[in-house]
Amino acid sequence: MKQDNSSTAGASVARVLTGRFSAQKILRAAAVMALPATLAPWGETLRAAENEQARTHASETKAGEIAPVVVVASRMPESLAELSPSVSYVDAVQLADAGNYSLADVLRVQAGFQTLGDATGNTGSVFTRGLESRMTLFTLDGRRLNPGFSNFDVNTLGTDNLASIQIMRGATSTIHGADAAAGVIDLRTVDPLALDKPSGLISAEGGSNGYMRSSLNYAANDEIKHNGKSLGKLGASVGTSWTESDGWRPNSDYRAISLLPRLDYRPNDKVLINFIARYNSYESGMPGDTSTPSATDRFRSENLLLSPGVTLSPSENLELAFHYSYTQNDYKVDDSWGGDHNIADGHEAALQARWRINDTLLLNGGYTYEKRIYDRAGQHYHGRYDSNTPWLQLQATPLKGLLLSIAGRYNQFSDYKDAVTGEANISYRIEHTRTTLHARAANAYNVPDIGTLSYDTTYGYGTPSFFPSHNLEPEKNLAWEIGIKQEIPLLEGLTLGAVLFQNRVTDLIQWDWATRTGYNVNKARTQGIELNADLRLNTHFRLYGNATVLNAENRQTRDRLVRRPDFSVTLGIEHTPTTALTAGLSVTYIHGIEDNLFTASTSRRVDLRNYAYARLYASYRLAHGMEIFGRIENLFDTQYSVVAGYPAPPISAYAGLRYRF
Repeated sequence: MKQDNSSTAGASVARVLTGRFSAQKILRAAAVMALPATLAPWGETLRAAENEQARTHASETKAGEIAPVVVVASRMPESLAELSPSVSYVDAVQLADAGNYSLADVLRVQAGFQTLGDATGNTGSVFTRGLESRMTLFTLDGRRLNPGFSNFDVNTLGTDNLASIQIMRGATSTIHGADAAAGVIDLRTVDPLALDKPSGLISAEGGSNGYMRSSLNYAANDEIKHNGKSLGKLGASVGTSWTESDGWRPNSDYRAISLLPRLDYRPNDKVLINFIARYNSYESGMPGDTSTPSATDRFRSENLLLSPGVTLSPSENLELAFHYSYTQNDYKVDDSWGGDHNIADGHEAALQARWRINDTLLLNGGYTYEKRIYDRAGQHYHGRYDSNTPWLQLQATPLKGLLLSIAGRYNQFSDYKDAVTGEANISYRIEHTRTTLHARAANAYNVPDIGTLSYDTTYGYGTPSFFPSHNLEPEKNLAWEIGIKQEIPLLEGLTLGAVLFQNRVTDLIQWDWATRTGYNVNKARTQGIELNADLRLNTHFRLYGNATVLNAENRQTRDRLVRRPDFSVTLGIEHTPTTALTAGLSVTYIHGIEDNLFTASTSRRVDLRNYAYARLYASYRLAHGMEIFGRIENLFDTQYSVVAGYPAPPISAYAGLRYRF
């Protein structure tokens, strides 16, 4: 009798994920996994499923290729080819081939972003178009993720079980809510019901500084029958990973475990029921800055999401979607200051309706209720605030290729003044020249998060204060952008994009670390231009690049805002000389960053060193879906810092084995 190897594979993965193994043992465990050879390779199946979904929404970018569909721009399916270059899309194959395992890895090479904390093991935040990290909203299939008491750590947002990462730059508070004053990053999980065949990916690798990582991704579906009668279709997808490293500085070791399952049930064509969960556990040392290093400080975080949802399609022109989400962020620090233990709970109930009135008009809107509860253990620090936010968007296509939209949202908060936000978009696609013109204007409203209020101007750091006992005002952003995207059928295809943007912020919250207080800046401004290019010389050779020129300043003092580069550029190349070999190289150059350097008694402004960060990656496909792969980070061994006093890691190398099935 033929042995069922699937259970053997699962047991091997479980042993890898739950124990401490050497890199050799991890690679050996991955190598002996023998799964049925009839399964379609992971990545190939996901792209086929996304292309099939895209056919009803997308136009062809060139002969035989369908542009991806994204939902991040308007929370409705739209063709990427017809959207502004402010929208970016990265699929699962690109993530795996390049060895991008965290959101920080992905954003580092995207136009308009500056990531802080370049290596896993360091807390990572991100500036979007020069605006603070707290102004960028992170979602999972449209569900709001919980940043806890501080900015979301993009190093803990992994890429397991993701079909794509969709990025929207610019003020989108009207469509996505108050925390989206700078943009939205939506992580899209694998849709198991869209697959023709089961598929998955198993990988394991090791490298510099005791680094080890193993992961498993799997997705499948099946029809449910009872007495010969179909009860619908059930599908599931899951991604899990385990990572640990000794770190390159003393007390910079870390360990992370991630689990992301999704379950879908479609009893008929009109009803879809799904459930999405996420669990992430992260523990790390806190080495401190170079002037005051620490050998004992530690932190730990756990992040949880539980979210059921249902989508109803009573007719071809009407769709109703509802989801409830419970999130928790548990964050604990043990340090010389006495430690800190924070717990943030979140509840979200969201309803969205899409009604196509006729071939020209589409109405999109909804209502979101949020409740956030915060506890700071040991300091009698407890608080809660609620929000109610109905919103409405009208889209019109009066002419072929012309898209007009206008939207408004009413923001009602339990502890802040009510506010109204709005946005207007115009996009025109000239099909015969493959040109997309775009213009957008919007305002946004961003209430202070709990981490911000911990540094209240009235009460100071760590004082047991909460709403409404504070002086900090919500941040307001008035933004506009104009852009152009041009597709040129040169060889296999060339796509060029440019966006000119400006954000005018009032009451921007900044920090005075010397007094450990926060304060509002009356006026601040960030403005610049983003350029993108993607050239496919043939099916085996791709060149890409982007550049961002940014001016970010405090309009009161005329000082530059810290940690924002004046100029950044990324150039990359990917080559597949044979069906078995893929290799890539990317180089990112950062120029002109100022930061505050703090000592025990004072602080001063310093210019950080300009630097070039390069990464090299390659994979070689063996028989039956097996691949060997490797990457080198900081290829030039550049010495640099993205935050004053915190040097970035030196050159490091990693290699492993993966099996696509």
